[in-house]
Amino acid sequence: MAETENTMTKERALELWSSNRPEKLLFTSYYKYSFTFAGETHLLKFSGSLGGDSNDIYRMSIGPEMETPANPKEEFRSFTITNKLTGETFEYWEPW
Repeated sequence: MAETENTMTKERALELWSSNRPEKLLFTSYYKYSFTFAGETHLLKFSGSLGGDSNDIYRMSIGPEMETPANPKEEFRSFTITNKLTGETFEYWEPW
């Protein structure tokens, strides 16, 4: 796991996610074997990418929206959670 200089701790980000996650995430883009989904609520903004190489994406079933996972680390290779009230962010990514 790799992290950038975050302004929110991993624990706080996952706590915020578990109590305020969006019901659905919408597909926003595709770039170099990576699908990006995003969603937001009144308190948080989320963007996450899944896939990463051609072997991954051809086994995935991707649609215009997806159910929101209980823990984003289980589903997404990288993601950003932003607290809309404070501006704090947490970024996570798995090295390729």
